[in-house]
Amino acid sequence: MAIVHEGSAPYAPAVQVIGAIAHYRNKGAAQFSKELLMRLGAPGPYANRTLSALKLLDLVDEEEAPTPAFTEIQRANEVEYKPRLEQVLRTAYDEVFQVVDPATASAQAVMDAFRFYQPVAQRDKMVTLFLALCEEAGIIGSDKAPRKRLRTTIAPNGRKRIVDDDSPNRDNGEVQTPRVKDPPPRGRETPPPVSNRAALKARYIEVLIEKAATSDDDKLLDRIEALLREDERKD
Repeated sequence: MAIVHEGSAPYAPAVQVIGAIAHYRNKGAAQFSKELLMRLGAPGPYANRTLSALKLLDLVDEEEAPTPAFTEIQRANEVEYKPRLEQVLRTAYDEVFQVVDPATASAQAVMDAFRFYQPVAQRDKMVTLFLALCEEAGIIGSDKAPRKRLRTTIAPNGRKRIVDDDSPNRDNGEVQTPRVKDPPPRGRETPPPVSNRAALKARYIEVLIEKAATSDDDKLLDRIEALLREDERKD
């Protein structure tokens, strides 16, 4: 199934999609259901996005069973794996590859190649997933892959930890929060305490995160991410 002009394009977290591929290669699965993806670490909304992405990439059919293309990836040895995955990507993203070569194109050119896919509000995530998959398949190098960042994540047990976007745990079904800044060096004035407004906003985000852990509301994650991006811009 190729991604078509004015149609939908996948925008799930790259770690979830690549993790699902790795799971199938290592352990197999008769069916890729939302429940399986949640057991692999994706909260409900992310599991929905990941399942949709696997279908748009023609790795999973409408009955949620692995397609022949996915089976070929599973059976491929380490030498064959990247070429097989590249073939899947060039088929699924055929229109994109006709317009741009991600190995040589600028970031803006790649972004422009996704201008006509839906949903428009998720274009950044479409491009991030596309580039991450291209890196996984060896189409592009790490210099063209999405920018590496340190960030704080909230694990399913509610504990926070700082991880690297290139680590195995990046986006592992966890909700992102802004990067924790280092404490100011000695001798520098400590910033004043956060205002009541900032504290209320932080608590509001925490409540949304708690709700997202048990909700299938796809828009809830978008709301959280928008609030976090707003805080990052202020930083």
